[in-house]
Amino acid sequence: MADPPLPPSRFGAGFTVGADTATAPRQAVAPHDANKVALTAFVAVLVLGMFVAPVTFAASFVAERQICRSGQKGAGLATAAKVISAIYLLMGLVALGLWLYIRARGRA
Repeated sequence: MADPPLPPSRFGAGFTVGADTATAPRQAVAPHDANKVALTAFVAVLVLGMFVAPVTFAASFVAERQICRSGQKGAGLATAAKVISAIYLLMGLVALGLWLYIRARGRA
């Protein structure tokens, strides 16, 4: 009775214990395989803040769609960029509303 085959390795080695290394397929393991759009949106919203919030908000949706299609990593980065961008956008809208309110009260 033969032993059942082992499941694939979860550690990115591309082979399992007991597998024939000559015939086992090798997986390319990139150290930085996170989605580039998600990473760029996250870094941009952290560094430039409110100035790029509309762009990074839209880019985070694009990144999430790419991640769903390709299976890349970086969903957390895209979500974080979306949340931070939304907070900046809301703060901007509140500041604009207060500025318009104060300006309108000053003319009355």
